Amino acid sequence: MKNAPPASLPEAGASLAGTAETRTFVRQWIALAIVLLIIAGTLANNLFIDRGVLLAAAEERLALGAKSIAFSTERRLISIHTALTELRDNLPSLSAQGDGSTPLTMHMTAISNAVDGLRTLATYDADGKLTASNRVELVGKDFSEREYFQFFKANPHSNMLHVSQPFKTALGAFSLTLALPLSDKHGEFSGTIIAALEPEDFKPMLTALRYTADVSAGLIHGSGKVLLYVSTPDVPPGTDVSDPASFFARHLKSGEEHSLARGVSPILNGERLAATHTINPSALVMSSPLVVALSQETASILAPWHDDVRNQGILFALLVAFSAIALRGVQVRQ
Repeated sequence: MKNAPPASLPEAGASLAGTAETRTFVRQWIALAIVLLIIAGTLANNLFIDRGVLLAAAEERLALGAKSIAFSTERRLISIHTALTELRDNLPSLSAQGDGSTPLTMHMTAISNAVDGLRTLATYDADGKLTASNRVELVGKDFSEREYFQFFKANPHSNMLHVSQPFKTALGAFSLTLALPLSDKHGEFSGTIIAALEPEDFKPMLTALRYTADVSAGLIHGSGKVLLYVSTPDVPPGTDVSDPASFFARHLKSGEEHSLARGVSPILNGERLAATHTINPSALVMSSPLVVALSQETASILAPWHDDVRNQGILFALLVAFSAIALRGVQVRQ
């Protein structure tokens, strides 16, 4: 059997040239892939940074809003406490004027009209009977079962400002009361004096911070009962938000005055970013704090970022397609 004749020099040269050309093409594709990966990495890094910036800005906005509500509410509570204390101190002289009740009622009416956030002022005797109020229709009724009365009946010498849980009043409105004890000239328990808050006076303050419809703002008793919530969906007064998974419960558990958290809200549904602030001013000795909760849907916060991701993704896909077509065209011409 005879061996095949060796390839001619022109054929060998052509084979080597083809191999070199293929290697060049492969290197070009690899170089293009590396460039595109660098661009993709840069875009991804920038988008990651932008996402963090958006969330940080939202956190700061919510934190400032919650602190603003807390500060305003603190000032109102201190003003109401001052009015309540001065009224208690002046009860003997007011009761001694005229028939006793008329001057006191007029004084209570004047205070309730002057102090923002105040709905009702009332005094009760040692049996829980309402003796005087700016709401004259309540005078003479028995309120001995009320939380604040029972508290001071059991703790007559307490210097605490009792903050009741939100409840439906005898007039059908939701409120909570700030209460102090009354003592006779012998220092014995003689009843209580209370100020009931007007939640509607706090509503404009909460509503003003709803810069978008998905923002919710609430004022909550330390027990977890809602006094007022401005949100979508609606959270009625008296709703218990003390679920262990709630932002409220997580905040109280932290023991901090202010906290930020992100997660799914069992009350408002959906993932939210929340700022929570405890109201417990050092100037008052409150039986329970109030808590401000301000939150916004995470999806709404990140909506501009998602738009950027989509737009930059489309542009990058077009860049990849154009680059591949251009490189292929160059290689065909070569």
